[in-house]
Amino acid sequence: MSQCLSICWCVKFLAQHFGRKFVMKRKMKAANCILKCASRIAFLGVLGIMMPGLANADCKFVAGYGAEAPYHYPDDKGRIIGIDADVLRIVMRDIGCELDFKSLPWKRTLLEIKHGQSDLTMGASFKEERAKFAHYSIPYRGQPHVVAVRKSAGVDATSLQEFLENGHTLGVVLGWHYTNKIRALLDAPRFKAQISTAQEFEQLLKMHVAQRFTGFLANPSLIAGIVGKDVLQRDYRMIRADIDILHFLLSKKTVSEAIARRFNDRLEERLAAGFFFDVCGKYESQLVSGCDFLSTR
Repeated sequence: MSQCLSICWCVKFLAQHFGRKFVMKRKMKAANCILKCASRIAFLGVLGIMMPGLANADCKFVAGYGAEAPYHYPDDKGRIIGIDADVLRIVMRDIGCELDFKSLPWKRTLLEIKHGQSDLTMGASFKEERAKFAHYSIPYRGQPHVVAVRKSAGVDATSLQEFLENGHTLGVVLGWHYTNKIRALLDAPRFKAQISTAQEFEQLLKMHVAQRFTGFLANPSLIAGIVGKDVLQRDYRMIRADIDILHFLLSKKTVSEAIARRFNDRLEERLAAGFFFDVCGKYESQLVSGCDFLSTR
């Protein structure tokens, strides 16, 4: 545009000093230049409205994740796939943003989002302290929590509270989020001696095989992804503990309010159109419960 304005100024100067005939060709060149510039500006403006992400050259983000099938995990080629990963990737693409993934433990992921070393993550429950350093998306998925016990153990409890009140021991993963209802029971002084912790889920399973505790808290699909859906349904009994509502978490250090708002708006449009079921359906064979059980709609 500055080039066009410079030509216009030169044409005006030449017309004043050398006459109109001398500068006729230069006027035509200036007019053509201005028309081209105006067309480009109009095109970019429309494109910015239709695909706002293209207007932001710096819309490149890194999502922290821990492998958890069928929600976010690497496929045979190392590409991160899963229900949550696919939803995030598609919505980011819709708003014109690029996305990469970085494998991190959950606590480290939250710390990096807080300090702007990672940009976002998946599967986050709402907590006031997190809202201080991150934008929350609208809810996009529910997550059930169950106590898994071997059928051979003969446990007949129908809730987590009853399970603990009956004196059974429980394994949990350190640093994992549990709902307020579950957390209140885990933190209750009367149940403290019955709780064992593991650093990772695989370690928790090994401890359970070694009979360190009666049952363990987990997402049923995660258990199925490790031991197999058939084995889970054949050998285990699942006691429903609670269900959590999950969000995407976007760092306030690196993700602007404008981009967070565009992300939320597009996620809302997609979910309202039944998009979650399209994505979830690809992984439903890995789920113990159906996609209906996970949907927030």
